[in-house]
Amino acid sequence: MRSRLYPVFKYTVIALWACFVAGPFLWAMTTSFKNANAVQGGPTYIPWVQYKPTLTGWHNIFGGAGGIDVVQPFVNSAVITIAASAISLALGSLAAYALSRYRFKLGFIKNSDIVFFFVSQRIMPPVVLVIPFFYLLQWGGLLDSIPGLVIVTVALLLPIAVWVMVDFFNGIPGRSTRWRCWTAAPRSRPSCGRSCRTPCPG
Repeated sequence: MRSRLYPVFKYTVIALWACFVAGPFLWAMTTSFKNANAVQGGPTYIPWVQYKPTLTGWHNIFGGAGGIDVVQPFVNSAVITIAASAISLALGSLAAYALSRYRFKLGFIKNSDIVFFFVSQRIMPPVVLVIPFFYLLQWGGLLDSIPGLVIVTVALLLPIAVWVMVDFFNGIPGRSTRWRCWTAAPRSRPSCGRSCRTPCPG
């Protein structure tokens, strides 16, 4: 009896959880096919019964009079993400290679302390840097521009890139010859991927 009730209980829980997760997406989808009066008139969910579907909202977004341009923001985000990821990986790899292959010591500061310094930058809330970045970009004439956003994103992403790439270089034997670098190159793809995923939501 217990073995028969378990599948029923399991699939009931899964179905309820699926409804809970899919509910907001279904609500957003149905709302996109309503006009302004239907949206403001209260919750309705069944098309052609509780409300009449319309494509007015979609038409306004994708080229209607007074519509919202959604293509350019996506293009800007893609350009900023690709540029910031490439620059961060290039600079981060240089710093990470030096920290992995050479030993630095200035008083009590060693390589591990330098790596921790990079990682500790992520502990600081990004909002603390809003005012300094604002004045810096204003001084450079880069406010509200793609290069300005790339600079800010690189500054926020670089500590993660250094930290991830240091771990990658530490996994490569120190006496690897030039041809062994070609063997180790494919192993860097997971590290590069982790570094590149960070700026994407921005």
